[in-house]
Amino acid sequence: MDIYRAFKLVIRYFWLLVLVPIIFGGLMYLATQNQPREYSSKATIFTGLTSGYSIESQASDRVDYFATTAAFDNMLNILKSKNVLEEVGIRLFIQNIMLEEPDSRYITPATFADLQSITPQEVKDLVVKDNPELTYERMLNYKNQSEDNFLYELLNLKHRHYSFEALSSRVNARRVQGSDLLEISYKSDDPGITYQTLNILIEVFFQVHSSLKMAQTSTVVDYFEKQLANAWERLVAEENKLLEFNKENRIINYHEQTKYVASQKEQFELAVQQTQLESGSAASVLLRLEKEISSRFDVNLRTQKIGNLRNELLNINQQIEQIEILKTDDSPAGKMAGLLDRKATIENQIRLTVDSLFMLERNIDGVEREYILQQWFENTILLEGAKARLKVLESKRREFDELYMFFAPLGATINRIERAIDVFEREYLSILHNLGLAKLKQQNLELSATMDILDEPFYPITTQPSKRKLFVLIIAIFSFLFVLAGIFITEFLDRRLKTVKRLENLTGLKAAGVIVKDQASSKVDIPKLSERAMTDLTEHLFTTIFEKSQKSPIYLQVFSHWENEGKSYFVQKLSDELQRLGYRVSILNIGENENVDSENTRVISEAEFYQLKSPEDLCGNHHSKAWSQCDFVLAEIPSLSGFRINYPLTKGATINYLLCAASRTWSAADSHYLEKLRTAAVGSLFVVLNKITPDNIEEFIGDIPKKRSPFRRFVKNRLFKRYIGFHS
Repeated sequence: MDIYRAFKLVIRYFWLLVLVPIIFGGLMYLATQNQPREYSSKATIFTGLTSGYSIESQASDRVDYFATTAAFDNMLNILKSKNVLEEVGIRLFIQNIMLEEPDSRYITPATFADLQSITPQEVKDLVVKDNPELTYERMLNYKNQSEDNFLYELLNLKHRHYSFEALSSRVNARRVQGSDLLEISYKSDDPGITYQTLNILIEVFFQVHSSLKMAQTSTVVDYFEKQLANAWERLVAEENKLLEFNKENRIINYHEQTKYVASQKEQFELAVQQTQLESGSAASVLLRLEKEISSRFDVNLRTQKIGNLRNELLNINQQIEQIEILKTDDSPAGKMAGLLDRKATIENQIRLTVDSLFMLERNIDGVEREYILQQWFENTILLEGAKARLKVLESKRREFDELYMFFAPLGATINRIERAIDVFEREYLSILHNLGLAKLKQQNLELSATMDILDEPFYPITTQPSKRKLFVLIIAIFSFLFVLAGIFITEFLDRRLKTVKRLENLTGLKAAGVIVKDQASSKVDIPKLSERAMTDLTEHLFTTIFEKSQKSPIYLQVFSHWENEGKSYFVQKLSDELQRLGYRVSILNIGENENVDSENTRVISEAEFYQLKSPEDLCGNHHSKAWSQCDFVLAEIPSLSGFRINYPLTKGATINYLLCAASRTWSAADSHYLEKLRTAAVGSLFVVLNKITPDNIEEFIGDIPKKRSPFRRFVKNRLFKRYIGFHS
């Protein structure tokens, strides 16, 4: 459906489109004439979610807009939650029912009287004078006792002031233009209730929001505190385990002690190496000197006395070295001093003995012998001292080995205990850090959960503008759109042929013309319109005859698929038009028709019709006027639903018209009959739409003669003819 067709439908149903909105608008106007007036109040709250200062805001100035949006959504949902609004309803009811007489700041007299009349005495008895909190607890317990008591029904049914449904529908909350401000508004038919409801709502909202914020972090803080205590117990237990282990093994500082033992062992090994070098050196020198002395002086240096002195000197040196290495002597004037004195005495005795031997054996080489003997004596003393030291150092080596065997397993155990202590310590510090963050978050939430009221709720003294006109306008617009949609849907679902364009699309044939439906109309000149349609039809007829160069008589056949399509009317109209133009016309009627009284109408039987093989067979075989004297022969063929086609005659016809009534629909049977007719009338078949209405003919023959108002003439001339393309 194009715009022109839509406009035509609007024009056709203009009064329906006007009257229906007026009727429904009037009904809405009458229905809302007793609508109560409403009072509105609002308040503005500063939340401080983004621009407010907090503990965490010191760390970073970055704003998470997604988190901020989620926080505002949470606030709005909390504000309109069932628990919050039910508490508001209960507290508002308690505030009003505790009044002994109406107060305009709380409730108007009419509303107060209505509340007193509907409240049962058992509920009034729950009121504790001058104690709203105790009254609230008693009311809450009463409400939770059952689901059919007065207070439960008051909150959950449809009371206009106290029910959850009324509060949720009348409370509006929104964020003000992406800022930290939250605007809350409420409206009702009582100014006092409007004002007090908003005050109670803000108070309850602050309490619930703050408690929810605190509950978010208190659980986390409790968890970390419990985990911190457990971690501390594990850490202390492991440290006590290390302490007991050190006590059992007499360890002061394992790492320092092992470091000291290793250092002493290193010094010990150096001393052993030094002593071995001294011993080896002294033995080598002494051996050489003894050989020299024995070969040159033949003196027995190894007398019994010197040997005894040497053995005693060796024993004393061992004791001295043992005391120096092991540090066993604690008194400076004790055993060590006696040993040193004894050592000096023995050395003097050996020296005197050797000197006496030198004196006895002195000769011309006495000086050399003295030097050699001196050297022998010194190396003997050095060798014996080195041997004594080596024996003591060997004993000390065994002590070091035992000490290493003692410390080696202790190190592995201590390392294992220290690793466990380190793990528990890091766990403890991590939990302690998380606990600090949780407490910081808790403190920050305690600070941020406190919101400030920027604009206090105000007591309304004027009513809200009535929406009565808006309701009337809306219902009128919706009724108009509903009727318009119904018209368009009805037109869209209408499957009748109606227009030439639809007929051509369904049949695939070109339209030869239309026949206007004969109806009474005060605006359309039907005779003139029919004359224009017939002129267009005959013009097509003459054009086709000219293109085919046909000679008289011109044979035309008129078909229809069904009865009552208007073939007789069409044939008569076409015959009258051709006769008016001066042509001789004969009408061929097939079948038994006793009522034919026209001079130019001929009736033949069905059998005679099927004997005709070409239009020329019609000439000269009838008892009246010869067919050859006619210019046109119009054959009215019975409906194809009950008649067979004469294929040779149809093929030889100049034009075959298929007549279709505009008031019927197209079916699959029509397609079947059309296919047979198309096979017989190759190249000479055209369709004619009969009974077309004036509204549907304009797109085929142009502008129709009609009486129009100045406005419609302006629209048609300025809009449709200029932009859509319809012309008279």
